[in-house]
Amino acid sequence: MRRTIILLGLWAWSANAQAGESAFDEPGFYLGGEIGARGYQNACGPEALSCDRRDAAWGGYAGYRFSHFISVEAGYLDLGEARATYPRLTSTLEVTGDIEGYGLSALLGIPATADVRFFVRAGAFRWQAETHSSEFAIEDQAWSAMLGGGFEWHSGRSWLWRCQYLYLDDIGSSNTGRANGHVVSVALGYLFHRR
Repeated sequence: MRRTIILLGLWAWSANAQAGESAFDEPGFYLGGEIGARGYQNACGPEALSCDRRDAAWGGYAGYRFSHFISVEAGYLDLGEARATYPRLTSTLEVTGDIEGYGLSALLGIPATADVRFFVRAGAFRWQAETHSSEFAIEDQAWSAMLGGGFEWHSGRSWLWRCQYLYLDDIGSSNTGRANGHVVSVALGYLFHRR
């Protein structure tokens, strides 16, 4: 596995060198929006009669690219709703959970060609969770780790298309319900050039 990763890295580096100057060499601020799908791992208790762990996710982001290797990025992400049905003595209880939040991360990229690069990211996610039913409403917030990766490509000089996977570790609390989040999304951004 390690040998494969090293070979892929060398291939990406040599392909970039042959292509000449990369579109990712140019630094600058960028803005974008994303839409995708979210799934929760361990979202519902074992006693749940039904559990809907999947929903749409969307967000926006802003960042600064220092070079084709390093970027920093802040963003907002709405993870939609998770729903579960729990048994009661003579009825059932419908419970809905909502999570949204703000993330801050660093991106490390390796160009594969002049217009395409792979990237990995790591950072923190400040989540705000709300769980409610006909019997209660609970809110909580805290920080969780955020990891991800994907690829992006330039379209023209300024447009940036992105496809990525994001892992959110242990979001929610014991009060609102805790889960690991998995988000797959596509995004479109615009780079504001310095020159």
